[in-house]
Amino acid sequence: SNAPLNYKSTITVEQGGKKTYVTVTVGSNPADTLASIAPDLTAMTLSPGRTHQLAITATIGDGSTKDVTLGSTGTKYTSSATNVATVGTDGVITVPSNAPLNYKSTITVEQGGKKTYVTVTVGSNPADTLASIAPDQTAVTLSPGRTHQLAITATMGDGSTKDVTLGSTGTTYASSYSNVATVNANGLISTPANAPKNYKTTIAVKNGGKTAYVTVTII
Repeated sequence: SNAPLNYKSTITVEQGGKKTYVTVTVGSNPADTLASIAPDLTAMTLSPGRTHQLAITATIGDGSTKDVTLGSTGTKYTSSATNVATVGTDGVITVPSNAPLNYKSTITVEQGGKKTYVTVTVGSNPADTLASIAPDQTAVTLSPGRTHQLAITATMGDGSTKDVTLGSTGTTYASSYSNVATVNANGLISTPANAPKNYKTTIAVKNGGKTAYVTVTII
């Protein structure tokens, strides 16, 4: 293990009066040499309060790769601006809830003398941005004294959806004519027993600055 680098030794092989030779040079084995490290993302935008788990891949001199994300593999992480983003010993980036929008931090990743960098920008994450809301029905026909439970679906900026029917999700409801139909805080429409036939009311549904409408007609 303490053999001097670049020194050589000649191995002599003999058999039946014949000889051959093998030269051994002490040097670095490519399979033991770290060529580079790379993160899964070199730049990302995170909204305040969000996290991201980095994944770091090491490429070895012989072309093989291995995961060196965890600190136990020798990888070290530092943030240039901890008020913008912090990073844990195992590569979890966290943006504080009070991080200033549009500010940036550079995460430095070090392993075996190699470095790579990740830029974190504080901004709006599409997964946190409400694109639209939609009711299960935009027109409902009810007779007097009947009810209908609305179901409201929110579509986020990244295309994902979630149920925002309940008032606890921030959704509000209002009826333009309560003598035709009322609506409670959780989207339950009710028509009074004396609701006038053929009359209509519009239910306005709002969440996060988005509005959808449901027309209720009495039959």
